[in-house]
Amino acid sequence: MHLKALLVSFSLVSYAAAAGCTLNDVRNDCIWEGKPPFCGASTSDRNTPRGDGRFLVRATDNLSAKELLKKHEGGISQQCYDTYGPGCLSGYKTLWCKDSTR
Repeated sequence: MHLKALLVSFSLVSYAAAAGCTLNDVRNDCIWEGKPPFCGASTSDRNTPRGDGRFLVRATDNLSAKELLKKHEGGISQQCYDTYGPGCLSGYKTLWCKDSTR
């Protein structure tokens, strides 16, 4: 019974992390990349584009998701924090967003 509850809980967290978020008025349709517990790492610079129209805007390499939430500039929205999902034992996650001005 406990295993079933754990699997359902993990499924809901995984879905929330894949659901996406809005960072601000310009950056929307954002997704976190990096699969816990071993999230890997990105060598990309900020604003690097990827094939789906998203750009790298944030990463948890230097600050945790909670620390990014507390930042006034260069941080993340509550919605992006809520979709972050489980943390990483190694590596970090990156946040990729579409830019409505491009």
